Amino acid sequence: MFRELDVPVVDAGFGVMRRVQFGFSVPFYHASEPGGPVARGLGDLYVNAKVQLRDPAAHENGVGFAVTPVLEVLST
Repeated sequence: MFRELDVPVVDAGFGVMRRVQFGFSVPFYHASEPGGPVARGLGDLYVNAKVQLRDPAAHENGVGFAVTPVLEVLST
């Protein structure tokens, strides 16, 4: 049975401006198969930004809207 475990080694986010947040995640993987080799290391880097377009606190219904583009940088 093939087994794989992916966990974030580093996962952080922080506010750049009032309506803009920046974040990134670097996962660690550990993959193995009984009797086979074990592969482990750092995975792909994920960089994201969240931009708030509509503030939920400024509207009666409390509904906001944001976009979150994600950039994936492939590991070697």
